[in-house]
Amino acid sequence: FDSALTCYNKIIQIEPALAGGYHRLQDIYGIQGKYDLAIEAGEKAVKLGNEEPPFLGSFGLYCGRSGNTKRANEILDSLLDRSRKESISPFWIAVVYLGLGQTDKMFEWFDKALEKHDSNLLYLFAPPFDPIRDDPRFTAMRKKMGFKK
Repeated sequence: FDSALTCYNKIIQIEPALAGGYHRLQDIYGIQGKYDLAIEAGEKAVKLGNEEPPFLGSFGLYCGRSGNTKRANEILDSLLDRSRKESISPFWIAVVYLGLGQTDKMFEWFDKALEKHDSNLLYLFAPPFDPIRDDPRFTAMRKKMGFKK
């Protein structure tokens, strides 16, 4: 993680208006359990990323994991509302449910993403999803995606 932090901080130094650098910092800090730093980076990513669903979804994940369920639910409500008016990847809604610890709803939305052949599902191999890997529904979903394990 140290080399990744160095890399993304350098990206931010070179291109401070790029949301992606802050988005990745948020993930690194969140995976490490440094939620204050994750939230700080996530707020910048959301702002610079024009509140696009990937930035909001990830931010909602770490708001939920940090215990700020009020903010996570606000983000969830925003994404759900937007999904009724525009095309929003169900994956990012599921990610917020993950942060809130609502795994039944999370898998419901992952199933919707699977029905749409949502390429965002490939993120399921990333470390933020480690806590759900032992859930049989996770294994079943991966099989539906064509992965053996």
